[in-house]
Amino acid sequence: MNNGWFGTAVMVASCWICASGFLGWAIFARRYKKPVWFWSGSTVDPNSIADIPAYNRANSRMWTVFSLPFWISGLLGFWLPMASGILLVVSCIGGIPALIIGYNKILNRYKASDYE
Repeated sequence: MNNGWFGTAVMVASCWICASGFLGWAIFARRYKKPVWFWSGSTVDPNSIADIPAYNRANSRMWTVFSLPFWISGLLGFWLPMASGILLVVSCIGGIPALIIGYNKILNRYKASDYE
């Protein structure tokens, strides 16, 4: 067995499993009738969001965009495994803070004006 091929297959599968999870969450967010949450174990009060469908669509777009580097990294892994790994690390290191900032912007944009 060629260990290089196996390692590449594991890396590609890992990237695409993560990408599928993020995309799955994006699809869930777009279809959910209540406001979706960002932090584990938290909820968003429906009264705190002025336009729930728009808020959920914005969250869906955010997660879809976050999944893209994982899809690309998996594809890149077939030809340039080192570049794929670098893209994956950069996407995680930069992507997680970007998600937090992006979510807070979405939350502030769709917050009901009369909600304290």
